[in-house]
Amino acid sequence: MMQDSKRVFMTLSATELAQIDLLIDQGIVHSRTEFIQRAIKQELLANRAIIQTVNAETFHGRSLETLVGNYTYTDEDINDRLRRNGASQLFIVGRLDLTQIRQEDNLFRAIKSLTVVGKLVASATIQAHYED
Repeated sequence: MMQDSKRVFMTLSATELAQIDLLIDQGIVHSRTEFIQRAIKQELLANRAIIQTVNAETFHGRSLETLVGNYTYTDEDINDRLRRNGASQLFIVGRLDLTQIRQEDNLFRAIKSLTVVGKLVASATIQAHYED
């Protein structure tokens, strides 16, 4: 299992399972897991526009920069952000890795507020700063 994945348990009807098993028997998919993973990816792709236009105001009552996906920021990325944009308010749907950040003060100046729906990987100091 991937490091950042979570196990989900679900109940399917006997008919649904039989249909999936038929697709496995026909070589369309290799396993029930593969079928379910494909179905989820297909549904997420079909609804990508909705996911990308999530209005962060629902969560904070103010407009935020919304990013969807996996992101890793370095000190160089943060310094570029400061030069280009000044301070940002970020809303991330996915995963944000800040473990490569060494200049935390610059991070705190560049990203004033941070909300991650998914997984934030960062030092305890960074996590505590954005929990407030």
